Amino acid sequence: MAILAIAVVISQFRTSYLERERFIQKQTEHYVKAMEAHVSYSIQSVDLSLIGFANAIKVLPAKQSTSPATMTALLSSRGSSFNSDYWITFIDPNGNAIATSIGDSVIGASYADRDYFKVHVNNSAQGQLFIGEPSVGKVSKKKLFFLSRRVETAKGEFLGVIAAPLNVERYAQVFENSRFNSDISIGLVHGSGKVIARVPNFENAFGLDLKASPLFAHAQQAPSGTYKNVSVIDNLSRIFSYRVVDGLPLIVVVGSNDTETARLQQQNYLIAGGGLAILLLLMLSAGHFSLRTYARQEERELRYRKLYSASREMALLFQNSGEGMMVTDAKGLILTVNPAFSVVSGYTEKELVGQRAYDLASGRNEQEFFDHIFKCVTESGHWKGELWHRRKDDEDYLVSILINTVYDEQGKPFRYVALLSDITQKKPRKN
Repeated sequence: MAILAIAVVISQFRTSYLERERFIQKQTEHYVKAMEAHVSYSIQSVDLSLIGFANAIKVLPAKQSTSPATMTALLSSRGSSFNSDYWITFIDPNGNAIATSIGDSVIGASYADRDYFKVHVNNSAQGQLFIGEPSVGKVSKKKLFFLSRRVETAKGEFLGVIAAPLNVERYAQVFENSRFNSDISIGLVHGSGKVIARVPNFENAFGLDLKASPLFAHAQQAPSGTYKNVSVIDNLSRIFSYRVVDGLPLIVVVGSNDTETARLQQQNYLIAGGGLAILLLLMLSAGHFSLRTYARQEERELRYRKLYSASREMALLFQNSGEGMMVTDAKGLILTVNPAFSVVSGYTEKELVGQRAYDLASGRNEQEFFDHIFKCVTESGHWKGELWHRRKDDEDYLVSILINTVYDEQGKPFRYVALLSDITQKKPRKN
């Protein structure tokens, strides 16, 4: 009877362990698809700018296409549409920067040694977009990776290279804000093997060569997949899901730390082994102990299920929802908003990041009302109701809002997610 009881418990432990691994795998697969979509969209947006400038330069008269003044005027005319995330630089056939969209800070610098310049001089990219390896900018000293295109005359003569250095820290920030669980790691890796951006451990991971890692061994076999391995960056055992970005030398990889799962498995096996000796001496006590341990394990599994379900729904909702969504940290500071929120409020994401969510509310709301909301969220983890907000143009509007709390592994608030919609036209105002 003792052996049978222990066998049953061990079987349950094993089943729970395998189920936990399946949950982690599904979670990382959803994450990596969402991150791939973001990376692909951002690359396409920048490439459209490169194509536009390359075509504009192509139709210029010969003297103007080699004139620094003309090129500077062309790029600076669009300078206001860029931000610190990336900028545009034109490099002449000798590898020297002669114009940029951000002033004259890089003009005169030589980029003849950069991989993206060499490939276009030789026309190895055959007129297509080329993504260079990550490196530190010669002048800006920022962590960058480079998008570039060859610029030719109408006759096919080489005029130079139009390049867009992308600030890697922007991707790291997006990845960090996308982590609904502190166990999640998100990375962007160049096809050469070098890490472009990775959270956590962003600083230590930048530029690290992963060519010899299992990631590339799997990527050579299939453009997407899942595997388990010890991370070479933080030495943590993780379940990784990866996707090669379609048509680009980029790999997005998402990992989830399964150290806790392995620890629980080892702990449970030890408990079961000790339970065998106890059951031989005192069946009743050992049986009670085993059942209690099993109950604790079931409670953990339920918590994992809830976390996975919440994480998956938030990946999907944020990308596809037609309603406004806002994510804040535990202090109520805005981390990110979706496009629908920007349409409703009039604020861009860049204007809102780092601001207090409380400041978006209208003065119509009384302090007692906010105290009630805070109490509900603190006690139950969520609140649903109606709230007056104020747009960027100072117009008040009424929203239906649902606030949910995402907890970390210690059960403390990690993120707050708000889903809202404008119902001003559906409900009469009260003056």
